[in-house]
Amino acid sequence: MANDVPLTLKLEPGEYQCYATLPAKDGSSVQLGGLLSLQGNRPPELALHGDIPNDPTLDFPPGLTTYPQISQLPLLRVNLVRGNDVLLLDCTINRWMPGRAIVNAAAALVGVTIPEDDQPPKIKNLTIQISGAAAVIAPPPLQELHFPMKREADKPMEWRAVERLPRKITDHDDGAEVSAYWNASWSGGDGYSHRVTFSPAIEITFAQPIDLDTLREQWLSPLDCIIGLATGRAETNTYVGVELAGGDSRELQVYGTNISQQPYAPRLNDLLKIEQAFRTYGDDDASLLRLCRGWQVASVKGHPLVETLGTFLSLPPQHPRARFLLLIQALEGLHGHHNPEEEERLAQHQTMRKRAREELKTCEGLDSEIRKFVRGTLPPRPPSNLERALNAAVGNLPVDLTGKFDSLELVKSLVAVDDGEAKDWASAMRVVRNGLSHGNRSWLPHLLKPAAEVLEAIARAHLMRTIGVTEISIEHYLSRKF
Repeated sequence: MANDVPLTLKLEPGEYQCYATLPAKDGSSVQLGGLLSLQGNRPPELALHGDIPNDPTLDFPPGLTTYPQISQLPLLRVNLVRGNDVLLLDCTINRWMPGRAIVNAAAALVGVTIPEDDQPPKIKNLTIQISGAAAVIAPPPLQELHFPMKREADKPMEWRAVERLPRKITDHDDGAEVSAYWNASWSGGDGYSHRVTFSPAIEITFAQPIDLDTLREQWLSPLDCIIGLATGRAETNTYVGVELAGGDSRELQVYGTNISQQPYAPRLNDLLKIEQAFRTYGDDDASLLRLCRGWQVASVKGHPLVETLGTFLSLPPQHPRARFLLLIQALEGLHGHHNPEEEERLAQHQTMRKRAREELKTCEGLDSEIRKFVRGTLPPRPPSNLERALNAAVGNLPVDLTGKFDSLELVKSLVAVDDGEAKDWASAMRVVRNGLSHGNRSWLPHLLKPAAEVLEAIARAHLMRTIGVTEISIEHYLSRKF
């Protein structure tokens, strides 16, 4: 039930009658009726009807109008009939026929008495809840629980709960303050039942207000990925609220893609299903702020694990073939990132390839078909360094996983072939990658899946190290995993 979740919504997902105002070409504005759809995990959509003005940037001859007319509007204010104010951001207006228009927005901010401003809003404070965060960001909110073991005659039973302190776990730097805490609610005055419930939340206060794109790229997306990296699942935002700079500090609820707006209160049975790789509290753990900063730095530098595995973290489970190839690509990219000489080797190879192709043009007496064959088959990249990359990735971990690779049926089936291409686990991975990439060989999913699981654990461990997870947490993760 909704009242069992302390973190409550200001406006439930649904469709709402509303009014919006569009600018006209003569500088006036027209108020229109409409229906605003605010749904979880979807961009807001506004259907307008009435005397809709033409796109003010277009000129039409008298008596002639063409459709559709598509225009952009950075900000559109909407008033719900029920009393809420809504700001639609980054709007695309599609006037698809006379008297009808559809407005698609990147996000909607919902609140009461939102200050009127023609400029896109700046955000000074973020409140976010993420699925799975309860297992990662803070210890359980109840430190002690006392309850009767049995019901004795003529002796009243007693239930008692003691809250854990501190209520907030906070870290800060020059740019932001990040706090993890528990919203709480409890029943009172009910002679028939008693409850106490908690919802996890993360609050970020920015030293300088930021725009929506910065919020999404530097905080919302990284936070989802960090929690997902810890839980091993694809996580989503279950609540997002913001406070605007220059406003009255009232929190506005946010609707948009990857925001379900379904706050939750965790239960122990749900958390027992999660084996978190690391936590963001405790003396031996990196703080959530530190991990966010680590992710932001790696993203700016174009770190291959952030760009490949980071995207993979937010996706539903993939087919073993796609999963295997993506993880191989991620680990090969990691090796090149940490070994600049590989880039030099690539540059030298491409220089020599270009020279060879030019020299072929001057070879007299060379059959044209032979010339064409040689030019077309000179590889654009040098021979694969995949085996070196995999050996380096495994060798740099605090737990030795070579035995795990050696025991894979996929590896054993390739190494067992006399005079085959695979001499050990790393060369077996190369053979499989090449066969799958070129499409000339295939392996059954039940053989690829265990290999992909080991590769994923290695990639996750290196991504943890990249963003600042402690070595002891990485070691514990790999030891528990295998």
